[in-house]
Amino acid sequence: MQLSKKNILALLKGYEGPTHFAALLREFGGRHVKFELKRMLDDMADDGEVVRLRGNSYSPGGTVKTVRGRLSVHRDGYGFLLPEGGGEDVFIPSKHMKGAMHGDLVEATAEQSRMGGGKRDGRVVAIVERATTRIVGRYEETCRGAVVIPEDQRLNLVVSIPPRGRARAEDGQQVVAELTAYPIGGRPAEGRIVEVLGWPDDPEVEVQSVIRRFELPHVFGSDVLRRPRPSPKRSPTRT
Repeated sequence: MQLSKKNILALLKGYEGPTHFAALLREFGGRHVKFELKRMLDDMADDGEVVRLRGNSYSPGGTVKTVRGRLSVHRDGYGFLLPEGGGEDVFIPSKHMKGAMHGDLVEATAEQSRMGGGKRDGRVVAIVERATTRIVGRYEETCRGAVVIPEDQRLNLVVSIPPRGRARAEDGQQVVAELTAYPIGGRPAEGRIVEVLGWPDDPEVEVQSVIRRFELPHVFGSDVLRRPRPSPKRSPTRT
């Protein structure tokens, strides 16, 4: 059988349940197409056409029961999916995050953990909604180009900044970067500098970093500024 995405899907739909990579490899002629088959399956998994399951098995997209929820990521790269409908969290190993970031709304598989105890393991199969569009971090110029390293270590990424997106940032300054491309398939995140906050040892820069990171209100309209302040209460004078 000729190796193509169309034929891969046809084979997967013809099997009952998940299909192991070795079975697909036999159908398409053996070891000489191993790397091309793996590349196609990875591309199809990224596009949601197939779902990659535990044990190097695959199923057609849409046939596997998934759980939707917010992702809470540890700085070491692994995360937990907090289901929208409640229930036990789903552990997601770092290698199965599929480019998802802390706070993202995702869909993931959920299988009983090999560790037992009612725990569940899974892998991200789709990113429904991105939680982060801007990042506060340190701008650095390296031998491989400019990057921004986020303050929030849970984001667990480095944002590449192309020359046209560096504004007037200087090496070591604190900046706000807007993401223009998210990490996927081994490709790093990319962004552009939208605000240079200043040097990190400046107390005012620390304050501004916190404001930007947590999106706290810091600009008020003229109507707010014109509101009269309440007069302080005066204690009655003794006679």
